[in-house]
Amino acid sequence: IWVLRMVTQRQVQLAPSSLNRPLLGFLAAALVSWIASYVVLDPNVTLPGNILVVQAGQIVIFLLTAAAFFLTANNSPGERMLRVWVGYIILAGVGILVIRIFTNSYNFINTWSGSLLTWPFVLLFAQILFNPKMGRWIKIAGLGALAVWAYWVWAVTLSYKSAWVPAAGAFLLLTMMKSRRLFLLTLVVIIAAVFVIGPGQIWNSLLVGEQYSATPIRWTIWADVFRLGARSALLGLGPVNYTYYWQLTSFDSLSYQYVNAQAFMRSAYAPPAHNMYADLFAQTGILGLALFVWAIVAGLWLGIKVLKRPLTPFQRAYAYGVLAGFAALSVASFVFAEWLMPYVYNLGLKAFSSSVYSWLLLGTLVGLGSENSPGAGPAA
Repeated sequence: IWVLRMVTQRQVQLAPSSLNRPLLGFLAAALVSWIASYVVLDPNVTLPGNILVVQAGQIVIFLLTAAAFFLTANNSPGERMLRVWVGYIILAGVGILVIRIFTNSYNFINTWSGSLLTWPFVLLFAQILFNPKMGRWIKIAGLGALAVWAYWVWAVTLSYKSAWVPAAGAFLLLTMMKSRRLFLLTLVVIIAAVFVIGPGQIWNSLLVGEQYSATPIRWTIWADVFRLGARSALLGLGPVNYTYYWQLTSFDSLSYQYVNAQAFMRSAYAPPAHNMYADLFAQTGILGLALFVWAIVAGLWLGIKVLKRPLTPFQRAYAYGVLAGFAALSVASFVFAEWLMPYVYNLGLKAFSSSVYSWLLLGTLVGLGSENSPGAGPAA
């Protein structure tokens, strides 16, 4: 509707933002990589019959990720709508978490994963820390919700680190932005809790269930994917194609030696990178990866600039939450999985229903950072 309105009114333009150029450039680079992939394709690589559909699915994820940012960046919601949206995200996140605790299931309503296990609690914690006008009873209820999150981490999902480490990282970042004393106190509490519970017990819990953490296999997979992508370093191998390049008999995998050879025959061994940046390099090359990293850095700088503007208490807390959450997910997408830009052969198309929130939230900062941001002004 937004695009059609611009076309019919003959006013096709984007709101000024430091992310416009890198995101549009990344989309262009991805399309060029797709076309070029058929030029550089190794003749020994066998592509499946549905390759065009799979590649189109990955391209659509790229396209709709950028579109999500542009949508909220160019249709900035007012503070009232932001409050409604944040309230929905928090209530839905806490509700899903309670259900997961009682069902003891990772898979119940499994579209609520990744970033949607991060944003409800990061936005809530930011309001508690930075919004002095937050009602006392609402704040108490919020602290109770965070206690539920902490229980869920310890009792249900400690071994599934990618479900909770991004939020924990954002919490630490928010405490550091609030005050150094609070940050140091938080570190002391964490260290004390580790010694009370037992370093050995926590270490074992963190290793159990994490597919690649107990051995050197994770970083060797990253190295393998970067080596595969280096066959076409500038433009990459094209969307999803590196999955098929694993089968080349001439490719000497560094990671295969660490897997169970009985479970994975060499001819069937084609793991995803579990690293968004390695995925993007293998698919879109140095050009695409550089443009996407530019967009990430521009997004973080956008959050910092917004915080320098006059904002209402709610808006300031909201901006802190979006900045911390986006920063944490940017790091987590390197270490665990591609939470900001899903890979179709790992998290899959369904993960877009989770990752899209990060870009929608980031886009709202464009409106808060503009001269006419709703609610901003000297009196705020």
